[in-house]
Amino acid sequence: MKASLGKAEAWDYISDNPAAKIKVMKESPKKPRLLESDEVVRLLAETPDHLHALVACAVYAGLRRSELFHLRWEDVDLKEGELRVVSRADHPTKNRETRHIPMSTALREALTRHPRRLGSPYVFVNAHGKPYDNVRKSLNTAAERAGIAEGVGLHQLRHCFISHCAMASVDPRTLMKWAGHHDLKTTMGYSHVSADHEKSAIERLQYHHGHQVDTKTG
Repeated sequence: MKASLGKAEAWDYISDNPAAKIKVMKESPKKPRLLESDEVVRLLAETPDHLHALVACAVYAGLRRSELFHLRWEDVDLKEGELRVVSRADHPTKNRETRHIPMSTALREALTRHPRRLGSPYVFVNAHGKPYDNVRKSLNTAAERAGIAEGVGLHQLRHCFISHCAMASVDPRTLMKWAGHHDLKTTMGYSHVSADHEKSAIERLQYHHGHQVDTKTG
């Protein structure tokens, strides 16, 4: 409302903005629910063949929605096992930088099986050879079959990649590079750990193993 009234003032529909001095309260962005490992496995198993590699790129490489839809075959190096997320003039990445992400065995296998459509440079295309612009319906159908009642979004799968990498003790700066972030705080803001992981992590704190420290010295 404040922004709308500001436009009205700028366009001389009103003499002044009555909401100009109202402070806007900041809301903390709500994180999508973290999918557990078994849910990711079930989702991949239920995803239709033509979208399986796309979902794999989201959960194994953390590509953003626009990066998935504009991924080109020339950016997929199956021999070296590397994805290049290229920032191009027509489809720049969010930070306008190109990044390189190593492919896991599972992702390389998914992309190897994924068919190429003649005449299209893009990896994930529809029947007309054009890049996808929306896969929400197919993804939610797969989620329902996988027993994920609330559905799944592509941003949630990117969030899943970052969080599970963090729980697997991937170096934060390496993860920041893979995610395409400029700030480590952004990467850490995307990631969170599951309750089971926290319980497992706290058990690693032990005081009765290893060398003994003399706490009386000094």
